[in-house]
Amino acid sequence: MEQDEVFYLAARFKGDTESKQVYSHIQDIIHTTDCDLSAYRFMENTLELPWVVVVLGEKPHEALHARLVSALQSGTETVLDEDLVTMLVLRRLEQIQKGPWVEQHTPVRLRRKQKNTKSRRDPRHRGRKK
Repeated sequence: MEQDEVFYLAARFKGDTESKQVYSHIQDIIHTTDCDLSAYRFMENTLELPWVVVVLGEKPHEALHARLVSALQSGTETVLDEDLVTMLVLRRLEQIQKGPWVEQHTPVRLRRKQKNTKSRRDPRHRGRKK
């Protein structure tokens, strides 16, 4: 997919293991080929296909494009939200400043939403007026 002159391919996967294998394969392709691309793997809050693998950067030549599409074909092709693409592009630009090959693995931390409970008054102060 191309969105506002940004080249990216993205696919969703049901499992962590499958998405990790595809991501690793794409990293190998990018690392051993003369190209200007980045790979990302992350989990979104969707029940059916939570894992996403993304290839983003300068549009590759036809042969490389075909290899990337082939590597992602075990997943379900997807279109990313514009805000997410913008965030990934900014992240890519930030990482390019650090060097030609940067890897960073950040653990996913899920936080539960706190229940919206009304603050309760201390029952000992019931009926008192100040």
